[in-house]
Amino acid sequence: PFKKVISTFLPIKNNMKIFAHPLPIHYGNYNIMKHNVFLVGDAATLVDPLTGDGIRHAILSGKIAAECILNSTEESYPKRIKKEIGKDLIWSKRLSNFFYNHQTF
Repeated sequence: PFKKVISTFLPIKNNMKIFAHPLPIHYGNYNIMKHNVFLVGDAATLVDPLTGDGIRHAILSGKIAAECILNSTEESYPKRIKKEIGKDLIWSKRLSNFFYNHQTF
């Protein structure tokens, strides 16, 4: 099915190999911090489900982690991620569900 969808946009030759990887999408239901370990960016599943972009959230989550460490407020990291990135991811997930489920090929 993947090759069929791609072939509507790009010419695919028989000997062409196509590689894909699933995006780590955040659903907010697991820890992104434990003890002295902070997960940031893709490791924390902070990938935009609509665009697949992850660098913006990787930089922002790294900055938030650094601020929490420097201010000795490590326990606030998950709450700050939810507040500063979570809403964006929720809306992006809603839009991606609509967009990707209502395509016509």
